[in-house]
Amino acid sequence: MTKRIQFETKAKKIAKELMDYAMNEGKEFGITDAVISVSQSSDQDNSIEDGNVTEVVSGTSLRISVRLYAGDKTLSFSKNTLDVDKIKSGILQNMKIIHIVPENADKRLLAKEDVYKGEVEDLDVYDENDVSQEDMIAYGKEMEKSAFAVDGVKTARSASVSKNISHGVLIASNGIDKASHATMHNASISAIAEDDNGMEIDYDYSSARHFSDMKTASEIGKQAGINAVSKLDSVLPDTGEMPIILSQDAARTFFGSVFSAIDGTAVYREATFLKDKMGEQVMSEE
Repeated sequence: MTKRIQFETKAKKIAKELMDYAMNEGKEFGITDAVISVSQSSDQDNSIEDGNVTEVVSGTSLRISVRLYAGDKTLSFSKNTLDVDKIKSGILQNMKIIHIVPENADKRLLAKEDVYKGEVEDLDVYDENDVSQEDMIAYGKEMEKSAFAVDGVKTARSASVSKNISHGVLIASNGIDKASHATMHNASISAIAEDDNGMEIDYDYSSARHFSDMKTASEIGKQAGINAVSKLDSVLPDTGEMPIILSQDAARTFFGSVFSAIDGTAVYREATFLKDKMGEQVMSEE
């Protein structure tokens, strides 16, 4: 039995027990609906410097979240435990006070007849082949080795390889019953180049759901070194209008600041340079 099946089997058993408790015991408190979610997240981050492992950080967090409904009134809470008795105690405490909560029809649970009952597309975001710590460390050492191999690179730092594995189960009284599983792998390194005029630093990275889809360690290390060396002997250009080419990272930063200005929260808080600009041209037509 795979790890995700093991989690799903255990988590659904817990979630259904809590759902039965909430709906049965909640009748006297006016409970009409409930949502139970069980989640687990595991992280591991390995840092390498001068060919040695300098830091390993890992851990697993577990969380059960409960949302209770009494008509248009809703309360929610979560606990970092799988102790069913403690969660039941929390459910009871919240049921006893839900009557004082203001009504909000916009938070009402979706009606049973509106819940999607078709097949859910598999987005292939979970890697069944769990990469070992040994392979992650070897990957990090290869990144560093490849960065050092670039002519002009003096040293490297912040070589890091990490992974995150998350599992989740959610059931609701309106018929929702789903499970989600995902993995994420990240690797990055910064290279420092030096010549007679000074030092420059740059980096490269890779992120992927499946470890096998990551760029090779040698590609990342080499590119970080090339990026750093390319900055050496840079000069300040004359002021003027000229075409520019933005790197992927620079483009993301540049356009990210523009799109963040139209973020709903920023607009609501009036924390945007586009405040009071409705109907006005704010950028060049070209």
